[in-house]
Amino acid sequence: MTDGNARSLPSHSYDTMLHLVAAAWMFVVVLMAAAEATSPQGSWLAALLMLVFYGLLPLALVLYLLGTPMRRRAKRRD
Repeated sequence: MTDGNARSLPSHSYDTMLHLVAAAWMFVVVLMAAAEATSPQGSWLAALLMLVFYGLLPLALVLYLLGTPMRRRAKRRD
């Protein structure tokens, strides 16, 4: 990764990096939701909404969009 372009990486390396970033993002969101749930001014509903709207929905969208080239390459191989 000398030029900073993710397209120059092998596909398995890009896939691994994508999943690592997704796991790190969910770790941060779960910690945010836990802080919201245990805060004296927070609530479990706010924590659940934070988990869904800051974590699950954006992550699903990003993984779908960034996974499109990999799916396209896999479809061409078959």
